[in-house]
Amino acid sequence: MKRSWFCPVICLAGLFIVELLVPGQPLYGDGYTGPNSEATKSWPAPIDITVAEALILRADTPVRLRGNITRALGDEKFDFRDNTGAIIIMIDHKLWQGLTVDASDAVEVRGHITKRQNANQIDVKEIIKR
Repeated sequence: MKRSWFCPVICLAGLFIVELLVPGQPLYGDGYTGPNSEATKSWPAPIDITVAEALILRADTPVRLRGNITRALGDEKFDFRDNTGAIIIMIDHKLWQGLTVDASDAVEVRGHITKRQNANQIDVKEIIKR
């Protein structure tokens, strides 16, 4: 029996048309706002800390640090330093939004502690040039 490409093409076209007719409406439940949804979670406010403190905090602690990004390490990882030490921070390329920063620029990063390879790192959710 010969397989037909017609049905998969029609299904994909239908999904595309639904997205065009109802813009901004998620197709796969990403807009869920009921119990246990991302929208209803109450995340604690980030605390102002130093790099030295960030290196010993527990994973998932929300944090805010001020310092300098001194170099790119590749794969969205950067070396971040303040006057107490250095830590690796991870900044998704989408967060930059046209912002340019060099090693002499003071920045504030907000995110949470994550443990990678037995060392604390910062998963950045917001970056602000100061």
